[in-house]
Amino acid sequence: MSCFGKAFSFDRNYATFVYEDLIRDLLLDLKFNQKKQIAYSLGMLWAEHVQRDCIVQGQNSLSVQPCSSNIYLVPLPMHPKKQRERGFNQAEVLAKAVGERLGIPIVNALERVLDTPPQSGLHPRQRVENIRGAFAVVKNESPQGKHYIVVDDIYTTGASLNECARVLKEAGASSICGLTLSVVKKKKEKE
Repeated sequence: MSCFGKAFSFDRNYATFVYEDLIRDLLLDLKFNQKKQIAYSLGMLWAEHVQRDCIVQGQNSLSVQPCSSNIYLVPLPMHPKKQRERGFNQAEVLAKAVGERLGIPIVNALERVLDTPPQSGLHPRQRVENIRGAFAVVKNESPQGKHYIVVDDIYTTGASLNECARVLKEAGASSICGLTLSVVKKKKEKE
């Protein structure tokens, strides 16, 4: 419901898990304790769900056909400085596991050109402003007519995914979907 009435540049997002309990703990451990092996294991588990839920039931979600030669997984990029600090991009490790399992190629079509503050803790409008202009299509990538699936670990407001989709569509991409491991459930307002 938090997306109702909002305009997005991406066609749809598919999230497999809710960002709570075990998934939240694993992702926090992955990102802040540099436990890269968690990403690969989560990615393989995730790929099982994606294959079963997205590809088999394509009409209700991403409509991904793994045999298509024009569909590419795109990990949501990190700024080079932040990636050096962490040692890896969790979205890229997750995308590799999913791509390997589903036979969909990965292309680093985007780069992060602005080192923005973390999105966590920001109000939804601040997230949109924070991420505006943060991404660009990499040199020598031609999105014209391609179908991209942007891969990330957590969907909160969709601001990062939306900015990636906007950049890719402006460069000529045919469609952009999001594939996120988890989605944050909106907290209920106090009555």
